[in-house]
Amino acid sequence: MSYCAVPPSRKMYRSLFLSDLHLGSRSCRAEALLDFLQQHEAECIYLVGDIFDVWRNAAFYWTPQQELILTLLCERRRQGVNVIRLPGNHDPLSQHHSNAPEPLLRIMPTAEPVYHTTANQQRFLVTHGDGCDYWFGRSPLISRLGSAVDGALRAVTSRKATRPKFAQWLIDTMQSVFNFSRRTERRLIASAQQQRVDGVICGHLHKPSLRASQGVLYANCGDWVDNASALVEDFQGEFHLLHWQAQPAPSALPVRAALPRPMITTGEEPVL
Repeated sequence: MSYCAVPPSRKMYRSLFLSDLHLGSRSCRAEALLDFLQQHEAECIYLVGDIFDVWRNAAFYWTPQQELILTLLCERRRQGVNVIRLPGNHDPLSQHHSNAPEPLLRIMPTAEPVYHTTANQQRFLVTHGDGCDYWFGRSPLISRLGSAVDGALRAVTSRKATRPKFAQWLIDTMQSVFNFSRRTERRLIASAQQQRVDGVICGHLHKPSLRASQGVLYANCGDWVDNASALVEDFQGEFHLLHWQAQPAPSALPVRAALPRPMITTGEEPVL
């Protein structure tokens, strides 16, 4: 495993993991995400929860860039890319939610548990992570209240070139109170241990991470609100954590490696 900065050219990966896009909100860094997707391809794309943020009707915000992101994902799927969407706590409770974008109906959420098998035959639990969240497990209302306050603060402060120190401190404090990040991480790691897999791939916390802990690999994709980060698997089965900054796309794609496609299992039955 390794940590990578911005790659120098357009890349092809075996698997790509994206979490917490928050499409439908002002917080989504849609322009950066669209640029990233245009310069990175994969045989399998996991959307690891909180892809949409449409549960607050009054706060719904949709842009041409966000529409292009969905169009690109649907086009990749049409071309044969395996696109797997997991549910998150901000995603619509129903596919027919009043604010649910029409392309959402073409990428149905996958029932959990979901497992990913790497090129070197390691097996990973893939989950959004809200199921191990201290507050969300006890009170979804409190969890969403914290998210609403966080979103309101970001909307106000994002209009300024630099975020005021007090506002940033308040955001960090709210995240600390409502997420209990360390406790959630420990529970996710414990879940991987209990299921006897090699690690867990998640999102939810908006804290990108790639590290070994207690005998398993903990991989958090991060988000596209604060970090513009993604997790990728190369064709040797190694994971890399990418932090993206927009850059011009090169004119040509690298040659695609001829290796077997990732194996996805939902519950007991494999899905190729």
